[in-house]
Amino acid sequence: MPGTGQLPVVTFSSDYFVARERFRLAAREAGCEIESHSISACGPEGQELTIDVALCGRATAARAVVVSSGLHGVEGFLGSAVQLAMLPDVVAQTARAARVVLLHGINPFGFAWLRRCNASNVDLNRNFLLPGEPYSGSPPQYGQLDRLFNPRRPPRRWEPSTAPVLWALLTQGFGTLVRTLPVGQYQFPCGLFYGGDAPAEEHRLVAQHLERWIGSAAEVVHLDLHTGLGRWSKLTLLVDDCRSSPGTALLGQMFAGERLITTLLDDGRPGPQAAYASRGSWNRWCVRHFAQRLYAFATVEAGTYAMWRVATALRAENAAWHHGTCRHGYAWTRRRLAEVFAPAHLRWRQATLTHALQLVQRACDWASASGSVAAHGRLATA
Repeated sequence: MPGTGQLPVVTFSSDYFVARERFRLAAREAGCEIESHSISACGPEGQELTIDVALCGRATAARAVVVSSGLHGVEGFLGSAVQLAMLPDVVAQTARAARVVLLHGINPFGFAWLRRCNASNVDLNRNFLLPGEPYSGSPPQYGQLDRLFNPRRPPRRWEPSTAPVLWALLTQGFGTLVRTLPVGQYQFPCGLFYGGDAPAEEHRLVAQHLERWIGSAAEVVHLDLHTGLGRWSKLTLLVDDCRSSPGTALLGQMFAGERLITTLLDDGRPGPQAAYASRGSWNRWCVRHFAQRLYAFATVEAGTYAMWRVATALRAENAAWHHGTCRHGYAWTRRRLAEVFAPAHLRWRQATLTHALQLVQRACDWASASGSVAAHGRLATA
């Protein structure tokens, strides 16, 4: 673990391919077992795309820490930097007593192409529906907003691109927008926050291997790293509020003093501080899939720009992708998207990397401790 001074922000990579190679090299040097799983889509120059996994520690360890990055493609730069920074020391120290699983670039297509979704325009964090949940429907007012946020023409670089977003805020209101747009929809395949019509390729790959990667650990803490939501450079942990879940209690104790927001109440309503409750989230799928274990999952969000600026960048990039003259055109929309999800500002990178590594260290300290949760008595609730 780097010291408490200035952290090496050079761990932020210039693109997916550089990030992947640096991750593999660092994992190899740390003594990890490495797996690379190819997906069917290719990179901008026809390159192979892979989900890369670093495994360290015994598969029979009682506790495991999972740190994942890039579920939302272009958001993967911070998560990759965190994983690269933690590999030399944190993994080696923790792996003596626990299992460590690093999932790098879970959406390699989005990471490589600077898109938030995968090759089928699927938002993977809306694709993990639970068994029996249908891949259909959309929030009641999504259809009214579809043409506004998903225009059927390519964007113009010098047009007042923020105007449609500001108009929607003015006419629909902030509450209506956040309860409609980002929730997840399964009706408009070219639209924003599309959850797909079936489990995506990346979903199936993770579902096939995650249990083996974690091993037999009875207690798991999973930190999934994201960007783009919240105040500039501040980190927020999003957790589901399952009152009977020891995982929720564990997160409350482990991250006491941090900003924790309950995204979903037991009855399916958004938590009191949450603007909306999404469908098909990976955290809910993991907790339900590993119901026989203590599986504590926190989505770690690093704030960047204001919501209207993020929404404007998403709108322009999505329109360019679906209605531009070619996939390699409109590079300015992808550069803009990369900036709103991975700001180049040095202070932003320094602050988010430092804070994220502190969270990882807390999880690793817990995993390295002897005894089980039960041995430490009843945990405080979040």
